[in-house]
Amino acid sequence: MSWTLSSSPLVKELRFSDVTARVEPLVREDKVETWCAVAIIGVGGVGFWAAYSLALSRLVERLILYDGDVLEPHNLTRIPGNELYINARKVELLRDLIEDLPYSPRIVTRGFLNPLNVDELFDAEVVIECTDDPTIQEAIAKLSHPRKIQVHYDGYNSITIAVNNPLHSKDWGPTPRYAVVPALPTAAMIAGSLAAHYAVMPDLVNKRFAVRVTLNPLEVRRIA
Repeated sequence: MSWTLSSSPLVKELRFSDVTARVEPLVREDKVETWCAVAIIGVGGVGFWAAYSLALSRLVERLILYDGDVLEPHNLTRIPGNELYINARKVELLRDLIEDLPYSPRIVTRGFLNPLNVDELFDAEVVIECTDDPTIQEAIAKLSHPRKIQVHYDGYNSITIAVNNPLHSKDWGPTPRYAVVPALPTAAMIAGSLAAHYAVMPDLVNKRFAVRVTLNPLEVRRIA
């Protein structure tokens, strides 16, 4: 795998083995997998944290980020940006934050995914879908990719995650967008981190389930 060292002079002597000292035993014990590429569709609150968690793990060589949306002031309660990125594309903010990490994965930024071109996602070993677009949700739910994760939240308290399960093409409900206007970071961070956690599971290809997590009161319920 190839890695890009941060340009900061403060980390020039920082070795990759130093950064991954606690990750490498998990790799040796086959508890996590390393991937050449993971595609993430939608890098708002949920997708942002999925991508950033994977970048921190150093288990991915390349992240392919799909989103044509721009950063607005209200996004700053869920995404760690600043005023310099207002009206810039979210993928650009995320790329810059990840590239500031020592030994960051290579970042490929793209616009909105065309539902007619979902077959291009087969270029990645893992696909994570985090949009609120029902057309994209359904297109990816029907995609026969062997390692596919779809994760959404209601904007506040409920998270739905489907792994290799076409849940969202039939059971996401009549209103697949937010039930509550997203405001706080916590639920989005948990949802994105769950997606990243499953993305590096060695047996991801053999998993097939869907669960709904309610944060308050805390409850995990299998729904498919």
